[in-house]
Amino acid sequence: MPIVPLFAFLFLTELRVFPADEAIQPRAYTAVGITLWLYLQGLVMAPASAVSKYREVMKSSSFPIIGLFTASYGQLAFDMLVRLSFVTMFVIIGEVTVAGVLSTFVLLIPATAFAVACGILLGLGSILAKDIRNFAEIVFRYLVFVSFAIFPLPLDSSVAAWLYCCNPFAIFIDNIRTMLLLQDFATPIHFGVVTVLSFGFLMLALHVHNVLERRVAGAL
Repeated sequence: MPIVPLFAFLFLTELRVFPADEAIQPRAYTAVGITLWLYLQGLVMAPASAVSKYREVMKSSSFPIIGLFTASYGQLAFDMLVRLSFVTMFVIIGEVTVAGVLSTFVLLIPATAFAVACGILLGLGSILAKDIRNFAEIVFRYLVFVSFAIFPLPLDSSVAAWLYCCNPFAIFIDNIRTMLLLQDFATPIHFGVVTVLSFGFLMLALHVHNVLERRVAGAL
């Protein structure tokens, strides 16, 4: 069920298990953060999951690899529709403005570009080495706790600040949620830097795909 993770983290939030953000209501903070996290994580993991599921079909088909990656996002789109409907109706209704929603969609563009780039490279890598997907799943299992998806980290701490600067997911989630709920950036300079890098990263991932497509297909 697409909303089971949301229920689980919202329940823990209501029990005040996690530290709260002073500017944003805890329930809204967690709901929006986890929804964004699941969206970005899905964009990264879906291509590798599709490779694992349809590897045998790809061996006997001329269907392009990038086409398989694109098609893998169908289930993610449905899951996101369900989650967004739940979050909108039961968590953030009345707390957002039209301007905030429109700005959020704009800010989602570079975040999507970054996650798709990661997904392309991970998908290509999983064709060459099956264990890469398993390794990525382990990384994401723990990365969520330092990505500002569930609770904030104290940026006045040098360790937390370093983790924030090195984690584009944290920067995207923190700024997109703040824009949606408060109509402002959390860290505009950080967001600007990762936005530029994300589009460059996407172009690099597409170039790598174009260069390696035939070689990778032969490794199936």
